[in-house]
Amino acid sequence: MKIRLGFVSNSSSSSSVVLGRGINFDELLNRKSNYPVYMLGDYVNEGMDFFQITPEILAQMRTAPWDADNFTFIEVYIICDSGEEIDSKKLPKKYQVFSFDQDYHSTETADDFKEQYQNEE
Repeated sequence: MKIRLGFVSNSSSSSSVVLGRGINFDELLNRKSNYPVYMLGDYVNEGMDFFQITPEILAQMRTAPWDADNFTFIEVYIICDSGEEIDSKKLPKKYQVFSFDQDYHSTETADDFKEQYQNEE
């Protein structure tokens, strides 16, 4: 018999805490840092659309118009899991804390991005 201990939920989202630095779209296009960049996008289903900007998604962002000014881009230093201890030596001297509910069905591909953010209405 299996017994589940702890919190069980049917939710399609989870609480997320991210340590990083907010950047604008121009910085994203011209960056030299090796830290990954994520986008905090629209509210979808039960949480925020939070996803890594892959080279394919970045290429899609450049191909068609969309309103980049209404979204948050984060150069991510650490994505914190529940109860995780953080070694402050791994962080730059200055960083920001971002906290939000992340939807489990966030953007994953350039096609997902196009459908969610670049559809003409």
